[in-house]
Order: sequence, then C-alpha cells, then structure tokens
Amino acid sequence: MPVTSARLTGLDDQGSPLVIKIDQVLAYRDRIHHARCRVAANQTLDALKDIGVSARVFGKLTQPGKKLPYPSPIELCIVEPAAADGELASTVGQTIRDVAGPLGVRVLWLEQLTPKMRLHILEHGRSSLGAGNDSPCNSP
Repeated sequence: MPVTSARLTGLDDQGSPLVIKIDQVLAYRDRIHHARCRVAANQTLDALKDIGVSARVFGKLTQPGKKLPYPSPIELCIVEPAAADGELASTVGQTIRDVAGPLGVRVLWLEQLTPKMRLHILEHGRSSLGAGNDSPCNSP
C-alpha cells in the first residue's frame, strides 16, 4: 500500500502536528514542472526565432487542461528545412541547452518525420504558448 501522508516533527501555525500528503506534494511538483516547462518553451521559441529558426512546441504543453508531469520533456519540432545537419543543427542544439537549462527537451526535425507526423505538428504545434495561467498556486 503506497504511503499517502507523512508526519513531520514540526507544528503548524495553530500548534498542531504538520501533516503533508504525498499526493499533494507530487501534484504540486507536477504543476511547478509544467509551469517551468511552459516558460522555458516560450523562451526557447523566442531564442530560436532570434537566430532565424522556426520551431513548434507540441504535446501536452499545447493541450488545454493537460499537465506535463515531472519529469516529462518539452517536445519541440524544428521546422527549418535542411537544419538537421551541420552547423545550424549545432547552433540550434546549443541555443536549446542554453535556454532550457536542466529541463529535458525532446527535439524533432520536421524533415525527418513521416508525412502524417509532419502534418500533425504543423496543424497542432504552437509557435508560442501565450502567458497561460500556470502559476503553481492557481491550480488545486
């Protein structure tokens, strides 16, 4: 049976023992991860745009009501033709690492995908995620 709560030695403001439920901690961790990934995805898209590379974010970050659970990566597709090889690929990779930092990013190159997957990403992928309401404190 999984542990759903842990009793800490501290006291809350009323002097009662402080109890933290593990499922609440995990849900909070997932909300923080989702919010951090959303910010990093937008910053990555902007940084790539600054170097002249078109990209799209796809997956759970683009789906309303879906949360990106920890440690799921940001899913990013580089739309730029002929960018998967050579110096541009190296520049793109370095830009993503610089901006996203420790967050995982799964990078796909549009030209290397099947026609069906290309169409899906071009139709449903987003070049910006907008501000959203992803503050960790705004979700139950």
